[in-house]
Amino acid sequence: MKNKIERFAGQYNFLSNFEKCAVEYDDVVYQSVEAAYQAAKTLDHEARVPFETYDPGEAKKAGKKLELRPNWETLRFEVMYQLVKQKFSFEPHCSKLLATGDAELIEGNYWMDRVWGVYRGSGENHLGKILMRVRKELQSKGGCSAMVEPLASNQKTRVRFPSAAPSLATKRNTSVPFCR
Repeated sequence: MKNKIERFAGQYNFLSNFEKCAVEYDDVVYQSVEAAYQAAKTLDHEARVPFETYDPGEAKKAGKKLELRPNWETLRFEVMYQLVKQKFSFEPHCSKLLATGDAELIEGNYWMDRVWGVYRGSGENHLGKILMRVRKELQSKGGCSAMVEPLASNQKTRVRFPSAAPSLATKRNTSVPFCR
């Protein structure tokens, strides 16, 4: 029987989308995977702007009020996969994810999310499945060698995943370190 990680808290908080870790979506930097994911729900670039500075909880709450893009229900799982892949393409997150070995990753929660996680033993656990998919991809590539491109402006590196719509927004500064 393989090990299970049944909650993304404590020593496994790094698996959570609520961990502050800057990621990029549609050429805009967000302070967490959660904020980027919530912003991606809409094609209204002006409505996305506040998400650049929202903490994860604020982003989740505000995301519920957005006008959803027409194809969101089919696109949302791919958006989450790309954001999670970006986060775990860099150290120290890559090594931490690989250190979970073959453990089943379960986003157990008390907020009744049965799509992304598991509540009271029931749920689809899409976030856990995405994390395990990214881990398997990293393992098959031999470890923590990310697909990165250097940014001349600040010599950091990051993975770039465009959205379905062209960006009208500009990059803004963030005090949260990039996931690298």
